[in-house]
Amino acid sequence: MRKFVLFVFLVIIAMIAATSASASISFIAVCRTPSSDIPDNGSISDTVTVDSGGLLTDLDVRLIVPHTKVGDLKFTLEHAGGASVTIIDRPGEPVSDNGCSGDNYDVTVDDEGSDGDIENQCDNTNTSAIHGNRRGGDPPGSVLSAFDGEDFSGDWTLTVTDLAPGDSGALNLWCLIASVEPLSDDDIDSTLDEDRDVVPDNVDLCPGTVIPESIPTDSLGVNRWALVDKDNAFDTKGPAGRGPDRSYSTADTGGCSCEQIIEVMSLGQGHLKHGCSVGVMDRWLERLP
Repeated sequence: MRKFVLFVFLVIIAMIAATSASASISFIAVCRTPSSDIPDNGSISDTVTVDSGGLLTDLDVRLIVPHTKVGDLKFTLEHAGGASVTIIDRPGEPVSDNGCSGDNYDVTVDDEGSDGDIENQCDNTNTSAIHGNRRGGDPPGSVLSAFDGEDFSGDWTLTVTDLAPGDSGALNLWCLIASVEPLSDDDIDSTLDEDRDVVPDNVDLCPGTVIPESIPTDSLGVNRWALVDKDNAFDTKGPAGRGPDRSYSTADTGGCSCEQIIEVMSLGQGHLKHGCSVGVMDRWLERLP
């Protein structure tokens, strides 16, 4: 178990370098103190952007969450472009129909947790019913290992969901405590995606893709394609009858949007107004290596 002294501000990034026989390991603690109410029978999400990159070898999550019934709460951690994991899921439920009735979380979720499992703890004699250094998940397991091998940088979002009415609480503090190795050239090539188009930079034919794009400038036409929503799938307007059976994504186009395809192929204003036609999309795919 690693112990950290955390000087908690809005966001804290502390780096402590250590050296192993094989590589330089850094321990990085990144904390948020939202002190935000958790809606009764609702949810709240909080996001931190990590600028310090590195290959994750281990991740722990520190939580300080006062709540009048810990068994109501579910915690999910998501890394943009990576894994999404439920790290705590209503401790004590379904063994107890309503979960653990104790108050407050003051716990570190740790795959190597030396104090046991969160799911099986309900300490009503302690000011925090869930406390210590414990494994998460339901059933308990190495849930945070899902992030191992990812680049630590990027957006991390913690979502706390209250799944039963009648009790209240707040998300006061959460921390990511990471062990990272420097990224090798191979790791950088395979993991970086600066424009977030789901195509790694080393194979992205169109760097700087913007999603959603500025096309169509008028309206999306029938069997015309453009990145209208906030994902990497091209959108279209279907015909009244049976149309061509097509679907496209940035993974198909080499990371290129309709706007970028139009520029490279020197196409006319009609495509800017209404999106790329099926013919244009198919010809573009034929040009790709």
